[in-house]
Amino acid sequence: MQMDTVGAIWGAVCVLYRGTTLRTFVYQRDVDVLAQIHDAINDFQRRLDKYKTNDEVEWYDIKTPAEASSIFDHPDKDQIEIPEAEHYAEKIVEFRDMIKDLEQQIDLHQVQIMNFMRDNQYAVSGRYKISWPVINYKAQAQKLVPSKPARTIRQSKLRIRDREL
Repeated sequence: MQMDTVGAIWGAVCVLYRGTTLRTFVYQRDVDVLAQIHDAINDFQRRLDKYKTNDEVEWYDIKTPAEASSIFDHPDKDQIEIPEAEHYAEKIVEFRDMIKDLEQQIDLHQVQIMNFMRDNQYAVSGRYKISWPVINYKAQAQKLVPSKPARTIRQSKLRIRDREL
């Protein structure tokens, strides 16, 4: 963006790497990247103007459940009908069942390998190196945990149950 502001065809970024080595990175002007930056700027300004005119917030597309939880963090306790969400809920339930089944299969396979390894920490099986490591914990002094104030947060995971059961 700095190159665009001053009309340059190249730019340099200098970094003091690890506090001892000066590294210089030279970049050419990239028209595609500049177009993306200009689009983002115009989109942001449009949303800002819309808010200033009629107090209407136009959110960016939500990318993660955690992001949705932080944006919509004061839920109404009313129940609404969303027929178009049934497909998504069904897929989530299906995928969670698949994950649970796959985790059970992983556990069964791990138990088999652990049974083969017994007291050994390392094993080789065909093209695989297998390790069953140990973790050593140092002794720690007793700690008193300070109290925390009450608070409410919105979870980032949906609870989905079949209404017919």
